Amino acid sequence: MPLVEYLRRVTHREHLTWLAYLDEEHNPDLLHWYLMRVAQRVEQVLAKNPGAFTLLGERVEFEKQEEPVEETVEEATAREKAQWRGHLLGRKD
Repeated sequence: MPLVEYLRRVTHREHLTWLAYLDEEHNPDLLHWYLMRVAQRVEQVLAKNPGAFTLLGERVEFEKQEEPVEETVEEATAREKAQWRGHLLGRKD
């Protein structure tokens, strides 16, 4: 789903709920560790070099984006002034 469509359909609260679900879902519990172990064994049986596979190699990583850093009033003012100065002088930043 494109980002613009996602932003139209999902409220902020639903988005935060979805991120919390993904955070919880992507932390392996005992069942996930067991399934990763089974996948490791299958790969070891089918591979020429069985020692090359590790248990953590089976884990699918979920990376969260970092929270944006809040701007101070002075930084926001300086950024806005620079944008307006560029528009008034005919430059596009």
